[in-house]
Amino acid sequence: MNKLTDLIGNWQPDEKIIDEMMQEEQEKNGTAGLNEGEKTDLLNKVLEKANIPNPDTYLDDSFETTAEKNHVKQSSVPTIELKNGRIRKRRLLPAILVAILTMATISFAAVTTMIDPAFLTYLKPSYQEQIDAIQNSAILLGQEDRDNGYTIRARQAIGDKNMVYVLFDLIAEDENVLNLPYYGFSSYDVKLKDNFTPFHTGMGYSFSEMEDENPNDNVRTFLLELSSNQSLLKKNLQIQFENICTYLETEPYEETLVSGKWELNIPLDYKDASITTHPLKKISLAGSGKNALVTTLRISPISITINAKGKGVSLYDSAPQTEPIQNEIEITLKDGSKVGYNSSGTHSDGITFTKDQSFSKIIDLREIESIRYMGAELWH
Repeated sequence: MNKLTDLIGNWQPDEKIIDEMMQEEQEKNGTAGLNEGEKTDLLNKVLEKANIPNPDTYLDDSFETTAEKNHVKQSSVPTIELKNGRIRKRRLLPAILVAILTMATISFAAVTTMIDPAFLTYLKPSYQEQIDAIQNSAILLGQEDRDNGYTIRARQAIGDKNMVYVLFDLIAEDENVLNLPYYGFSSYDVKLKDNFTPFHTGMGYSFSEMEDENPNDNVRTFLLELSSNQSLLKKNLQIQFENICTYLETEPYEETLVSGKWELNIPLDYKDASITTHPLKKISLAGSGKNALVTTLRISPISITINAKGKGVSLYDSAPQTEPIQNEIEITLKDGSKVGYNSSGTHSDGITFTKDQSFSKIIDLREIESIRYMGAELWH
């Protein structure tokens, strides 16, 4: 790692400082905008207030050429490149270093998001490149809603075209401690919206409570996992919660602790790290007596989706399932190991058959040896 990465690799911009600077410059300059010198001065002030070194000081022999230095200064996306036959990873500068100011507004390019530690525990990356592969697929959140002395706050989302994870906290106020073994909600309602208008989709989701690192504090963390046969990109996710409860081992199995209603509206503005291929391979759908054609295979470091079309799809929907179905996608890595999964589901609308699985840990797409489904080899 070069000196610059050591210094600011984990830095995130201070939103309060940025807002204060924006307001200050608007008051000073009105709507007249800033000239190049003022832009430079303002950038240096932001760097100084955020305690971040000026990049020109550290873009030295850690980078081979002037072109490379300029490329680093103009980028915020992690890249992996081959150099002299070896994989060489380079973390690029946060986008605050290339702030562009026009018409008295400071506009910052996307900053690489640090992955929440709870996600690292859940997704179990084996090495740094696996973390890098999903960093642009993560977005920091912050939406929250409060009722009856309790707040639900969204923390972070990681997703791809057809699957998303959302971390959120339940926070008790007034020094209340959440120290019971289990917490949950009496009901959930999850909707996907396109430009705030509900749209039809085959969707499955689950909620789970994460391991509580401090049972004696006022916070419990939950995870939503959601998959859809339609694209999630740029959609809006609405989650409604009702009544905080705890779970019991005997009847009535659930006890309401706090009555209330909460709602979070989350824009799914992450970047998709998926690869999509078109295998055009036939699969036999059990019970239909007909084949279907796998038209698309989409895979990311966190999930896979397969779509198939054909007469076999409609017959599959109506046929009784009298024979066992090999219904899981089998992914083999180059070391011979098989990829495990957290969840699996199917959806059919009579025209398109969709199969999706989320992985039990992040996978490196470069390490895939083969993908098979219902007897067909879809990737090799």
